[in-house]
Amino acid sequence: MDPNIVFHLLIVLIIGGVLTYIYRANKVFFIVALLILLLIVLLIPEFLIPLELWEYLLKK
Repeated sequence: MDPNIVFHLLIVLIIGGVLTYIYRANKVFFIVALLILLLIVLLIPEFLIPLELWEYLLKK
């Protein structure tokens, strides 16, 4: 397995855990956290989705 994919999976799992914690603690801040995450993904697309997956999605 490619180390980059493992790295991206770890990032996604950590972010998922943090979002779950935020949702259970404060639902209003959860929406803000989602918007911040969306901004990060739009500014740095390779942050959550590996480059190979972006290329595959853009080919279709």
